[in-house]
Amino acid sequence: VVMNADISYGRDPGSGLFGWMNLDSDRLPVEIAMVFLCNILGLLGYVRAMQYFDALVISVAALMEPVAAELMAFVLGVGVLPGVWGWVGNALVFAGTLAVVIPTAIKK
Repeated sequence: VVMNADISYGRDPGSGLFGWMNLDSDRLPVEIAMVFLCNILGLLGYVRAMQYFDALVISVAALMEPVAAELMAFVLGVGVLPGVWGWVGNALVFAGTLAVVIPTAIKK
């Protein structure tokens, strides 16, 4: 819809909205690697960092992760910048982060 591509509500891997639900054996190793490397090791990285950083720093890093990933993908040439609603969402995430950080900084 966003990229003006033809889509259907079927399970066609190329153009179906639910194409990701197909069980293909060639996708399983990639999916397992993504789960292990990205999710488990990423979570363990946050847990390990809590030993060295304040919980507020860790929560801000977690909140800003999607925004940073979007910008990195654009800079590396593998992604596009978001549309208007994407920037609105990014601004809300940033405002929410500031709403947590500023009162905490004032108390200290």
